[in-house]
Amino acid sequence: MGLSSSSKTTCPSIITGPQYGADNVVGSLTFHQLTIILCGAFTAATFIFSGALLFLHETHFSNPGQQTQIIRIVALAPCFALVFFLAGSVPSAAVYLQPWADAYEAVALTSYFLLLVTFAVPDPQQRDGFFERLQRSKGGDDSLKWYHRTWCLVFQYIPVSFIVAVVTDISQAVGKYCINGHSVHFAHIWLTIIHTISVVIAFLRLLRFYKCLRTELKDHHVVPKLFAIKGIVFLVTLQTFIFAILSSTGAVKPSPTLSFDDFYFGIPAILTCGEMVLFSLFNFYAYSVKPYTLTSSGAGSESQPRNGGARYHGGFLGIKALLAALNPTDIVHGLVLAVRYLVSSPQRQGHDSLPLRKSGNPPALPRYVPQVSNDERYYQGPRETRREHSLDPVEYGRVDRYTPLQR
Repeated sequence: MGLSSSSKTTCPSIITGPQYGADNVVGSLTFHQLTIILCGAFTAATFIFSGALLFLHETHFSNPGQQTQIIRIVALAPCFALVFFLAGSVPSAAVYLQPWADAYEAVALTSYFLLLVTFAVPDPQQRDGFFERLQRSKGGDDSLKWYHRTWCLVFQYIPVSFIVAVVTDISQAVGKYCINGHSVHFAHIWLTIIHTISVVIAFLRLLRFYKCLRTELKDHHVVPKLFAIKGIVFLVTLQTFIFAILSSTGAVKPSPTLSFDDFYFGIPAILTCGEMVLFSLFNFYAYSVKPYTLTSSGAGSESQPRNGGARYHGGFLGIKALLAALNPTDIVHGLVLAVRYLVSSPQRQGHDSLPLRKSGNPPALPRYVPQVSNDERYYQGPRETRREHSLDPVEYGRVDRYTPLQR
């Protein structure tokens, strides 16, 4: 769109001028002014809806292990709305801002993975033992190695997205990014490929993780929760791809009512900010606070009893819950674990070396205290209550995966 010809080593110049996008499109408003108004209204609505849901979770903080991750995920919609509102309002800053929305997307996606792990095994100290006993439905690596590999492939998205954001800003500042060019001589094409590969790997591994633990996760409605993230990523990626093709092919030309910035940044900003309003409303269903609400009749289905009974841990106006979500300790520790999993082999737990049975009722077994995993001994993130676990299949779920044979 409005690109002049150039060599492969020179970024195509954009045809700009005061004559483009200066005419009014609605009343006395230019398209850029209309973009600011619409994006501002959509962003305000997103903040109101998402803020209400966040406040409900923070003031009904009965399960810190789960709700800490939920707060981070719900914040994805207002984060995207704010970034694209600024990108539409100040097009010259769009290239610098938009990669950071992708960086927070990586945090939200990783938080979703941690939420699934918490659903399956609430106590971090029991996770290696759980996955070591777990029989995979298909052949291949043992379950503990598969779990460690999944952890690495999901967590890789965070450093990759942050590196891409930093390199994008640097290359744009020195004139080597070229958002309107797709030559291999510029950083844009390479950073786009790297980011796409990273996010695809993380999403595919998440889907495989859900498939293998479908029975353990069936009562937690994880599919709508994933759609609340995947829908945002899919729509934004699709829109970026479509507008990039239209721009590079010159299908749309600058006009008195529409400039290059209006087309490449303004229209996507309006669409994205409007979509974030819908996702902020959908989150009330996907991440409902009802399972965490304590009533006179008892605790919610997801509430975590502690010290003799369930209670709220968010403090005054949920400030403690907000601080817990802002605390990156568990994310940083997860990255450290990912590095450890890459450089070391999983250590088998002594009590989990029992043979496995495929069917039948399990024998009565004495309760025991499992050994603590070396990798998670120093876990600093949100914890669930420490309690003794048995091999009773009623407690963990599927008998056919990890019930030991009677000796």
